[in-house]
Amino acid sequence: MTVLLPACRVDTIINSCQALMCKCKEKIWEVARVTGLLVAATPAVELERFHYRKLEAAKIAALRQVNGDFNQFMVLTDDMKSDLNWWLHNVSLQCRKIFQATANIHLFADASNTRWGGQLHHMTAGGSWSSEEKLLHINAFVRTQSYPVCSSSIHLQALWETY
Repeated sequence: MTVLLPACRVDTIINSCQALMCKCKEKIWEVARVTGLLVAATPAVELERFHYRKLEAAKIAALRQVNGDFNQFMVLTDDMKSDLNWWLHNVSLQCRKIFQATANIHLFADASNTRWGGQLHHMTAGGSWSSEEKLLHINAFVRTQSYPVCSSSIHLQALWETY
């Protein structure tokens, strides 16, 4: 089972995002209205949390500068427009699963500043970081990899630990 936005809500979000994308500045209340539309779509949009925070942070900063006056104008930055662009291109494709499948593959991995290791089923791998890799932030050690998948019904649970 999945949750989808109604077509009229998708249209409202797209039209509102397009209107803001065309402007260099807008009243804070309009940015707040559009951000509210995006936040309200949360139940049906899987990755929404990553694509409205720049709008929200900029709105809060603008309100601080004008002592909470929503009728004042604020600048629409490229970062904000990047979030709006994501919604324009993805909102009509989004849905959220009500129930997540139980993982049938479990990948365990850990990393420190000197070594890394992992286990998939009964196979293990590990090693030391190169001199260049040791200079990276610890979060850079958790890498996203792409693997060919035989079936769309595979659910992978990746458990990472860094220390």
